[in-house]
Amino acid sequence: MLPRVTSSTPAKLTNNDFSEGGDGGGASECDEQYHSNSESIVALSTGWYNGGSRCGKMIRITAQNGRSVVAKVVDECDSMRGCSGMGCYLDHGLGTLALVLG
Repeated sequence: MLPRVTSSTPAKLTNNDFSEGGDGGGASECDEQYHSNSESIVALSTGWYNGGSRCGKMIRITAQNGRSVVAKVVDECDSMRGCSGMGCYLDHGLGTLALVLG
């Protein structure tokens, strides 16, 4: 069962490399493309990914200190296959944040 997700559900952040040969694995689920580390992109855990309904959407990710970034959803990190249900996986270029998705 997937966790219920709201705009105030806390998440854990992991940085991934979404470029070809990077640690993000294969091409992105949403567009079957690799992405440069200079892009503001994110892979969401299964609950937030919601069957791909958030593909291509720009989302604001806000840290506990109030800082935020906007990133495009390009991939899923499958919570049913070992990815944390609380995970949000950002491109290396976005840096490290303790975040809340909103």
